[in-house]
Amino acid sequence: MLGHAAVLWAAGLAHATPDAPPAPTAPPPSAAAPDETEPGANAPAEATVDDDSPPVGTVSAGATDQVMGAALGEVVRARPPRGSLRIVYTGALGGVGSGHTSFAADALLAEAASRTGGRWTTGTLDHGTLVRDGHILRTDGQIAPVLAFMRGGEITCGAPTSAWSVTTTTDVVLFETPPEERFGKMVEALLRPHATHDRRTCTNAAGAEATLWSPAGAALPPSFAPELWEFRRALASDAALLIGRPIDEASRRVARIAALTQLKGPTPTVFVDAGNFVDGASSVRDGQLSLHRDLGFEILERLGPAALVPGQTELVAGAAQLHDELASRDLPYIATNWQTSAEAAHLELPDARVIEVETAAGTVRVGFVGILSPEVAALSPALAQDGVTISDPVSTVQPVIDRLHEEGNGVDMVVALTTADGALLARLRRKLRGVDVLIGDPTFATLRVERREADLRDLPAELKGAPLTAPMDGLATLDVVFEGTPVHPARVGIESVHLTDDAPRDEAVARRVMQTRLSVYPPLDRPLVGAPEDGEWTEKAWSDLVCQSVLQATDADVALLRELPRPPGFPGPASALTVVDSLAVLDTLEIHQVPGSSMQRLSDRAGTIPVVCGLSPGAKLYKVGARWLDPDRSYRIVTSSVTVSGTPTGDILSGLRSSRLLDKPGIKPVLREDGRPLTLHSAAMQRLEELAADGMVADTEEIVRDETPALMQPLWLLRMRQISLSTESFEGVDDDTFAAVPETLVTSPSSFTFGTIGDVALEYTSEKLWTDVRYRTTFTKLRIGEDPAEETADDWVLSTSWALPGAAIPADRSFQAMPYTELSYDSDYTPVELEDGTLSTHQSDLSLALGMAALRTGPIRTLRAGMFANRDMARLDEKPAEYGGKLDWETYKSLAGGAVVWTTTGTVQLWMNTPDDDESDLRMRSFAETRFALPLARWLNISMYGQGLLVQGRVPATDSIGGTYLLGASLDAVGALRL
Repeated sequence: MLGHAAVLWAAGLAHATPDAPPAPTAPPPSAAAPDETEPGANAPAEATVDDDSPPVGTVSAGATDQVMGAALGEVVRARPPRGSLRIVYTGALGGVGSGHTSFAADALLAEAASRTGGRWTTGTLDHGTLVRDGHILRTDGQIAPVLAFMRGGEITCGAPTSAWSVTTTTDVVLFETPPEERFGKMVEALLRPHATHDRRTCTNAAGAEATLWSPAGAALPPSFAPELWEFRRALASDAALLIGRPIDEASRRVARIAALTQLKGPTPTVFVDAGNFVDGASSVRDGQLSLHRDLGFEILERLGPAALVPGQTELVAGAAQLHDELASRDLPYIATNWQTSAEAAHLELPDARVIEVETAAGTVRVGFVGILSPEVAALSPALAQDGVTISDPVSTVQPVIDRLHEEGNGVDMVVALTTADGALLARLRRKLRGVDVLIGDPTFATLRVERREADLRDLPAELKGAPLTAPMDGLATLDVVFEGTPVHPARVGIESVHLTDDAPRDEAVARRVMQTRLSVYPPLDRPLVGAPEDGEWTEKAWSDLVCQSVLQATDADVALLRELPRPPGFPGPASALTVVDSLAVLDTLEIHQVPGSSMQRLSDRAGTIPVVCGLSPGAKLYKVGARWLDPDRSYRIVTSSVTVSGTPTGDILSGLRSSRLLDKPGIKPVLREDGRPLTLHSAAMQRLEELAADGMVADTEEIVRDETPALMQPLWLLRMRQISLSTESFEGVDDDTFAAVPETLVTSPSSFTFGTIGDVALEYTSEKLWTDVRYRTTFTKLRIGEDPAEETADDWVLSTSWALPGAAIPADRSFQAMPYTELSYDSDYTPVELEDGTLSTHQSDLSLALGMAALRTGPIRTLRAGMFANRDMARLDEKPAEYGGKLDWETYKSLAGGAVVWTTTGTVQLWMNTPDDDESDLRMRSFAETRFALPLARWLNISMYGQGLLVQGRVPATDSIGGTYLLGASLDAVGALRL
């Protein structure tokens, strides 16, 4: 028996023969973000509806539908059922732009070339090819010239010449020269079937020329009006022109649905959709809904569906938006696991719908339930804002199914329409009882599967588990045969209906779509971004490009994004038109501040986030982007509202956010200059536009290699290593009467202590230079009783250091060292008072150090070794220059998940002998500090620390080691502020 879809397929592929190479399986249309730019692209397509455009009209089925009707009659005659029903269904379409082109012939030509020793180079993508009824019109591959030609007055075409061609299910291939010259004698065997096209040069009244290819012997097209043609993607090389043939293009799909539902015969037919029928976000209007959206709702109204379920594209802007759009329309949307708050009761949708259909067996009652995946709510944050929640699909839906099977309200069949896939779909099949057919599973590609049939047992509703799944792959039919008394579904047949460009189209829909594309395409037909390194736009190559573009546009450190719409489906460079085609999302961006001490935990969990750039998920984190991890900093994490709600990103970031009383939530939206929220679409396009200047394309590899030091962007930081302030005032008894009391607080004299410690620096880092200006100070004043105050510490050091990371050695090891120099001036605020009451000279040491500094690795933040020269500027005539070596280090270790921070710092200096050494000169000075800090806020710590000092003199009288130590606690302001 000839299947219905087989008849359609044979009628639709007029050029195909049994000798044709097998057509590759095309990917299923995506419901996430259909394209509104080209037929067959991935992102939501959109159209500006012209009030003067003709209304959506009735489709004439034509000769193809006569064949279809004959096939249906054969099916009915071959099966004498007691009653039958046909359900025409769609799902996961994504709107007008859901048709797709695959350019499968490109791979066939590459294979032919490799087998025969020929040469084949994949062409570049062009947008300026127009097609109508098999005619192909083209100038130079750009949109503006071909439209100018068509609008340039009367067009005349010359005599035709014969052009060698191959037509497959997915492509029309037009050869510039005889293919034997490039592929040798095997070409006919590899590229069968082949044919010829008539090639003509056409000229308009202004003298502009274009090339027209027509099926051999075909008359010239009756009109060159652009709105009557279709844009097609084409790959143009020096050897051939590949014109993609869209599969399941919208106007042809509408025509076929109308033909199927209007077909006269003994089998009644109804149409349903399982979600994502209309377009969602716009690809060419940032932050807006698709301009094709109204057209989608108009199409649904005309098709008269029996039941509809809202999917991701319908709900992309929330329930209130959908409610407003449906207010003036009669569309039977249902949602069984849809719950609203009291304030949002007006947004409630029916939980089920029952229709009655007259069949040969009498009236058949069919109940429909609509099951939404919770992922719809996760990817549409506006739903929660509108007061709508998507409840558990099993516990909420099962009571409704039971109600449909109740006595007196019993239905003969229950059909579940669902947006679910993956694990949720499997759960529905395991847990739900009483469903006969589940229309879902958008992952099933059925170009290969033409028809499937199944016989069903008559069981009580409570035993009806594992319902038959009817996959959604564009357009399909579900034929149900009812038997028994009372009737029950006894046999089910599922056919996929795939349409190529020679199927009848709905002219009104096609014209509406074309009018919109004519208004938005031309400005976007310009080069924007170069091809990835291997030439293919894989999901990783595309995700890396978008992620890094968003990262750089927002000046963030790490970007976390949800799964992005599919990459451009072609090799080579990408135009602005193809880039926006894959950026049709409404995601608004937001910045989260994450402390550097928590970045390792972010890396540990980032593997659950679909798209990450700026760090390597799961790895031991030493770097963020091109820079070493800095625990003192707060890092800017850019993500989107949809990513936060629809992926584990929200839970991860909330777990890293400080819950301390003094810390404010580190979240803020990213705004444009005009104050509006910045979208993912706009951020990516903004960065790519900045990089594409003077007609050149942005360098894809340069963008995605952002983690290399060569792409380190200059950064200024104001670093507070420590700012501490302490003061103590003690008032004693000051009465000798209590001198014998063994209590120090009674016998000690009154005293006052004031102390400060400061260590701040202004730092600059870039790919070639690291430098800073640093100021360190320690001041402590002690006064006991009526005695004069004594300064126990009043040192200050001003220094600047310069390092050259570009000259680091070795170049390819984990541990590297770079040249550095440091100039410092060490002094005190007041000179030391000697025993005789006189004042000594100020400390005025000017020091210059040269050596090697290690790049940061592991817990080591600073490690420098070198030689130094020192001169006492206060005693230039008395003391000569001093020379020696020094070692500096600084380490950082986060303990207990960032609850405690352990740092160490130290300096060791060794001096050489000089002719004028005296007791004030040192041979060795070694200072070290270890500190345990408990963070109270991102910028405030309470610390316990210990310090040690060892000194040794250079003359015999001081040639021994003396040491001191100190234990203390402090309240410290710390952190690094990005300028």
